This record gives sequence, C-alpha cells and structure tokens, in this order.
Amino acid sequence: MIRRIQPDQVWCNTALSAVYLGPARAAGRAALLYSHEQAHIVESNLRRNGVTAQASFTRDGVVLVGCSRPVASTLARYLDLEPSRVETLYSPVDIAHVVEQARAGHAGEVAHPLVVACGLGNEGKGLDVFVDAAKIASLGQDGRVGREATWCWVGRVAGADRDPAVTFIAEVPTAVPWLAAADVVVLPSRADSFPLVVLEAMALGRPVVSTDLEGPREQLGDAGVFVPAGDPVALADAVAELLDDPVGAARLGAAARHRCEERWDIPRFRRRVAELVEVVGRVA
Repeated sequence: MIRRIQPDQVWCNTALSAVYLGPARAAGRAALLYSHEQAHIVESNLRRNGVTAQASFTRDGVVLVGCSRPVASTLARYLDLEPSRVETLYSPVDIAHVVEQARAGHAGEVAHPLVVACGLGNEGKGLDVFVDAAKIASLGQDGRVGREATWCWVGRVAGADRDPAVTFIAEVPTAVPWLAAADVVVLPSRADSFPLVVLEAMALGRPVVSTDLEGPREQLGDAGVFVPAGDPVALADAVAELLDDPVGAARLGAAARHRCEERWDIPRFRRRVAELVEVVGRVA
C-alpha cells in the first residue's frame, strides 16, 4: 500500500499501527509513531511488530511521539533511547464541540448531588474502588457522616457485580451530558495515560477527583484533587470535601476549564502537528 500511494510521510497513529513502520522505511519514507496507550500495551504491540531497540528503522528515519510525558518515557525506555529522542504531542480536546454536546444532550433524571465516573468498568479503570467509595460515602463508615449523593458509572461494565450503591448507565455514544450534569467527576483508574474523560470534564468546568497518576496530574496540574490509587476511603473523603464546599468546587472547576483552554484545546494541537511534520521531513 505504501509503495502504491507513495506518501511523503507515514504517520502511525497508535502503537497498533507500528506494523507500517518497517514497510515505510523499506520504501524510503520517513515515518512517525504516535502512541496513546498504557505502557504494557505499547510494549506488547511494538514487540509484536518487530519494533525493538535493535531494529534499524527505530534509529533512523522514524520520529517517536507520546501523547504525554509518561508515554514518551515508556517509548524511550523500551527502545533504549535517550528521552530527548522521543517527542510529545499531547492529546487534545475540542472544547467547543464538548460544550455543544453538553447543551444538546440530556443525562436523564438523576438526583443531586451527582458523582460521575465513566469508561469500561473493570479493575484497571478502578470500578471496584468507585463502588467501595460510594458505599463508604453513603453508609458513613469509620465515623463518617453518611451523605445523600448519587454515584453513577457511565459505560459498559466488564464482568463486575452491579452494586446498589452505584447507579449504572449502559454504554452511551458520549458521556458528555453526564459529565456536564456532575457535581464531581471521578477518575478512579489504577492506570491511565492521558484520559479523554479528564479533558472533557475540564472543558466543562467540572471539579475532578483523580487517582494520582502522571498523566492526569499533567492534565490537571493544581486544578484537580488527587488520591492514591486503589484507596476508596481517600476517594470518598475527597469527594465529600468538594460536595460540602460547592463554592470551592466551582472555583476548582473554573481553574480546570482555564487550564484546558490554555493547554489542551485543538488550536495548540494543530500547531504542534505542523511542527512535527517539519521534524519528520528533516529525518527523511
């Protein structure tokens, strides 16, 4: 296909498409690999497609790019490269489109205050942590005062029990209306590289409580609340503090929106893509 189309450059937009790197270099075309995946997925896919530290096309004529610093570091470590050899192109969010989706959609009739998490419900995404936090919050365990709040998970649940402490919403085309309706958005993941749900919540000006991972911390900076991975008590407490302080929560959401506009909107992404096109051109 590459020989037939004769492109000037070949961009492989995920680690899954690394299979095209070898043919691109064989055809004399410069290439770029842009990875969004978590470390174990990056490494397994690159290994499967023959992209190793020993492969000649990883040393010349290929630009490696991560969607965040942690992903870029994974690429450098796996391929035994200096970190400076790996570029970064941060995943963006189209703020105007997200706001439009929020206005056009409807989250249904739910009781407030509303705490929302979304994604494929499994251990990696921290569904069990979210459920346990919801139970702690509602039952007032360990001396805590029980709080009336709706804890809602939006997305397909993979092989997990549906606990009554959480309202489960089936997989939907977009979770944006639910994020827009939320009083607090939660990311309970045990691992996540640069999650879109955090960017969407920021675009909507919602306060976010996230597991303390490199990617979400890079996204939110000081405009979010972070808790240790796998700690439902800390998660329940952080959510309770925001629900008890709506003024502070609104301030945090506004700061998240401002940071999103400054760092993660589409125009900045487009400028960086143009810069990388020039970088790839120089290694051809």
